Amino acid sequence: MGQVMPHGRQPRAFHPLLLAAYPALFLYSRNMEEATPGDLVRALAVLLPAACLLWLAARLAVKDRLKAALIVSLLVVATFSFGYVIEPVRGAMIGDYLVGRALVLEPIWCLILGILVVLITRTRRSLVSATVFANTASVVLVGAALLQAVVFHLGADRADASRWRSYVAGKLAADPPLKPPAGVRAPNIYYIILDEYTRADVLKNDLGFDNSEFVSELERRGFYVAERSVSNYTSTYLSLSSSLNLDYLQALREAAEIEEMSPQIQGEMIHENRVVGMLKQAGYSLAVFPSDYRVTDRHPHADRVYRRRCFNLSEFERVLFDKSLFAPFLKGVANHRRDVLYNLDNLGRPKDLDGPVFVFAHIMVPHPPYVFDSEGKLPPQEPFGREIKSTEKAIRRYTGQIAYTNKRILEAVDRILKDEEEPPVIILQGDHGFRRLPPDHPAQQRVVSSILNAYYLPPTAGELPGPSISPVNSFRLVFNGYLGGRFGYLPDESYYSPPGGKTGVFLRIEH
Repeated sequence: MGQVMPHGRQPRAFHPLLLAAYPALFLYSRNMEEATPGDLVRALAVLLPAACLLWLAARLAVKDRLKAALIVSLLVVATFSFGYVIEPVRGAMIGDYLVGRALVLEPIWCLILGILVVLITRTRRSLVSATVFANTASVVLVGAALLQAVVFHLGADRADASRWRSYVAGKLAADPPLKPPAGVRAPNIYYIILDEYTRADVLKNDLGFDNSEFVSELERRGFYVAERSVSNYTSTYLSLSSSLNLDYLQALREAAEIEEMSPQIQGEMIHENRVVGMLKQAGYSLAVFPSDYRVTDRHPHADRVYRRRCFNLSEFERVLFDKSLFAPFLKGVANHRRDVLYNLDNLGRPKDLDGPVFVFAHIMVPHPPYVFDSEGKLPPQEPFGREIKSTEKAIRRYTGQIAYTNKRILEAVDRILKDEEEPPVIILQGDHGFRRLPPDHPAQQRVVSSILNAYYLPPTAGELPGPSISPVNSFRLVFNGYLGGRFGYLPDESYYSPPGGKTGVFLRIEH
């Protein structure tokens, strides 16, 4: 028999839905510089229906709506708080037995949860006060998250995003349209980012890995490999924000009147970029091979996105479930391996897109986690997903992953060249170099800013790249050589900005 209020009516329980929404709202409100409203909507579209179905099942099972609601809220809170509660004992040992791991702790957690559910089901006490408390607490939690979101949207980042979109629109309206010379077909363009791929001479001299065979194989296939290339910036967001907008961030920030180089603005600069805008105006379609980074796991202007379907979580969703009971099933090296292999297996021109195509691929190798050895097998992993502490061990894993990446990239290049009717443009480029050297290492800045930068260019009367060409000049070169562009070349410089460029203070790296 259900509990009643003094006037004979039970309170309405709405806390299960609010508590189900809260994890996503909380994460979004704390990461609005990087997350998007679409991330939140997609998460809520899963969490809220799941809570409703669970609520319905509980209601049918216990025949009491207050009990059913409290059971659902308990399950939701327990599911998303698991990782935070057990964090202090993660990695704990009893003798020689490792007890601080999900294999041991999850069953214990579920047993405790089951006992609490049984106690709620069998209790004869009034649950009116518990329901009122749960309703109030859920309103406070969700209200606080929404308030923070509102404050953020009224802040400087929203104004900066609007200024950036206006700046790009103005540039696209003013830029002379790209158009190949008469009688020449616009080439398909492949921009393939191999995340954290270091230049060959630095690999050999500073990391002890000889990559000359891979460079020779690229050259044998007709690539020009820029032997002194550097990244313009030393993080993915900054590097792509610059290369896809044909300019240095210092100049872009001033021209667009951006107040703060936040991660959100960097993401906006990658999504609303000048290169894609100009190519779209020239009749190109955009095909994207996404990574699991938020800024490159989708693209608002893509005509085709190649995405592995099984458990393919966005960066927002991975963080959302990272501390939950679902984490062992939805994350980890196995899924990362499958995502990378999917991109490598399918990299090429979409057969169903007409006209010239711009293929943008952000492939998360040789960047960690290190999920490939030189033969493509999964190397031994650190316990509990911890990072490798030993620099020497990280270098071994990194160079092993490079060796396998080389093999698969050559296969992809051969497949592309075989399938293309006309010679394409292919850019193989690191966004930055190896980042696992200690900050006080004498070679740290040189290693992190030295990148692979290789170009497959059809015969052209245009200018060939020089040995020090950097990403800021990559599309200036391509547009000038094949699409009638008249862009001047910028100095090839490299900058470091702690932390991640948000401050907008960029320090030049001397090479």
